Amino acid sequence: MMGRQDAQQPLYCVVDLDERVPPGHPLRKVRELIDFSFVRAEVAPFYGYNGNESVDPAVILKLLFLLFLDDVPSERELMRQVAYRLDYLWFLGLSLNDPVPDHSVLSKRRRAGIFTDSQFVYDPDTDTYRCPAGQTLWPARHHTKRQATDYTTAKGVCDACPLRQQCTRSKTGRSIKRHDQQDVIDRARTQAASPAGKRDRRRRMHLMERSFADASDNHGLKRSRWRGLWRQRIQDLVIAAVQNVRILWRNGKGPKPASPANSPTGGRVHCRASLGVTRGPGAPQVGYGVPDALRPMRIPSAVHAANDVVTSGAKGDSGNTPSRGDPAGSCCPSWSGSRTVYPSSTTAACACR
Repeated sequence: MMGRQDAQQPLYCVVDLDERVPPGHPLRKVRELIDFSFVRAEVAPFYGYNGNESVDPAVILKLLFLLFLDDVPSERELMRQVAYRLDYLWFLGLSLNDPVPDHSVLSKRRRAGIFTDSQFVYDPDTDTYRCPAGQTLWPARHHTKRQATDYTTAKGVCDACPLRQQCTRSKTGRSIKRHDQQDVIDRARTQAASPAGKRDRRRRMHLMERSFADASDNHGLKRSRWRGLWRQRIQDLVIAAVQNVRILWRNGKGPKPASPANSPTGGRVHCRASLGVTRGPGAPQVGYGVPDALRPMRIPSAVHAANDVVTSGAKGDSGNTPSRGDPAGSCCPSWSGSRTVYPSSTTAACACR
């Protein structure tokens, strides 16, 4: 008899997660060996006696453990997985009905326990800092190369401070470093935290950072294929062109091709730099159509491995159509072969078309 699944959800559902976790699951062994509740006593002095109730520190420690155990990319992704992984819920001691902690719980705990430099108040009149405990930090030493000054308290002040565990782990006490142009740095940080600054970073991430990562991971930007800065520039430009082509593929559109009748190259796409040619025996090399700023840019041999240089139907002084360009004046320095002499009225076109 064929069964049929009833899609109607029951009004009440009781699930024992312990029955859903296999006996040989690694988290069972971890739970048997480690009692994560020890952390409660360790962090108890840092909690207040009133206010909102926090997430159990033992749960926070378990979340951190899972984050690195399974190499989860981020805290946000970990919380997303906790919501549907029964083994995670069982390990954390949560039920199906318990809310999953927000990812900010972990990021905040990473920063908890150490006062940031912004919590120290600077007094420009006395050139001193005031720490959260009310103690004064005085200028101690100036670093000429770093253009910064270290501010510290008197000897023994930090050792007797009741907030020491939240301030520093250093045996010599807390110190604050202030740059000679700290006012400029503070203004820059304020600007970076503004809505306009955040928009600029999002734009940079979209237009630049992601593009660099894609080029490094998928198109070999981290490795130089050829020697020489000008060859590396070619590699960078080709990679950028490949990325642009992929964008065209993804969007399913691109520039309309020019018709052969209206195209100055007869419908063919030529290299932006024409080859250098010789106007006669012993004459200096001339690169037609190549701006001075682009003359050092040359296309490596890999691009022209199987290509020939052709002219627009003209023959050289020797009477033969040239088959190879001149490595000294062409855009392809690795081409080999005898020097080809062109008439003064003839311009060689690069064959990378």
